[in-house]
Amino acid sequence: MTTAAAARKRYAPSSRVMDRYDRHRTTLNRWLKDPALGFPKPTRIRGRLYWDEAALDAWDREMAGRDLGAELAAEHEKLRKARWGSGDAGTT
Repeated sequence: MTTAAAARKRYAPSSRVMDRYDRHRTTLNRWLKDPALGFPKPTRIRGRLYWDEAALDAWDREMAGRDLGAELAAEHEKLRKARWGSGDAGTT
């Protein structure tokens, strides 16, 4: 990337990202820890976190095409089965 291209890149501080998604800083941290979600990683500049706005826009477009409710329900069911089994043991 050229210096001119880097200079044109727009970065959003954490406060703007929290406002953009109407979420708390803790939620952003959870999103970052969940690889399945694919939330863009921030860049640390002088000890503060900044997100590439183009990466956030791309993530928004990707999320618009996903059925997160179905994905969460499937993940919940998978975790339930791992903890409690299939649920049909002992039924007649």
